[in-house]
Amino acid sequence: MLVVLVVVLAGCRVDVSVHVVLRDDGTGTASAEVTLDAEAVQRTEADGRTLAGAIRLDGFADAGWEVSAWQRGDDGSASLELAHEFANEAELRRRLSELDGGAVFGDVKVVRERGLFRSRDEVSVDVDMREVGARLLDDEELVASLQAAGLDVATLDQQLEAELRDSLRVNVTMEAPDETVTAAELAPGQRQSVAAAGSDFNGDRAVAVVIAGILLFLGLLLYLAASASSRRTRAREADGETVDRTPLM
Repeated sequence: MLVVLVVVLAGCRVDVSVHVVLRDDGTGTASAEVTLDAEAVQRTEADGRTLAGAIRLDGFADAGWEVSAWQRGDDGSASLELAHEFANEAELRRRLSELDGGAVFGDVKVVRERGLFRSRDEVSVDVDMREVGARLLDDEELVASLQAAGLDVATLDQQLEAELRDSLRVNVTMEAPDETVTAAELAPGQRQSVAAAGSDFNGDRAVAVVIAGILLFLGLLLYLAASASSRRTRAREADGETVDRTPLM
């Protein structure tokens, strides 16, 4: 979806916000909000088209995404939201790939570390916008058609690339289970790894271990005291038996 919007609406303002929320069990939610400015809406709805009809999102619904209706802004803009749960790292990678067609998001990681007293969770994604562009020169058939129409394809490609750099912004937000949030905004030509990590100290478990240690220590003291008392008792009994067997004369 992202790449299609970029090419079709070059020169208009397109904002894409992706938000990944990780829960402490390794599952989470991936969501995206796409906002078109007024010019993009007008261009999309030219010739009697509608946003829903021009930008087909049936594939997302078929893949299990929750897709909202387009919401109109007072300034003529329009936005919609998509959301999908994920069960693990592999599924998060697949969901982000469905959003961008494999063109922007890569190296998705979900890290879960569990220790005796402390746990650590991290979610990260590499966002690479360096290859996002019109890429007219990659389509030989399109190049031939444009040249046949008398257009300078190289110049057109450069113009579209410049428009894309000015019109597209991708905002990525990662959120860890402890609500630690990291966000970044990228434009075409940029690359950045966005990661959010959080840790949690299990105080209840630490207290339980300390109490168990104290009880074990007290139990050991009681055992040693009882053992010493038993030895003293046997020693006294042994001394008494010796006195009874001693002859009087």
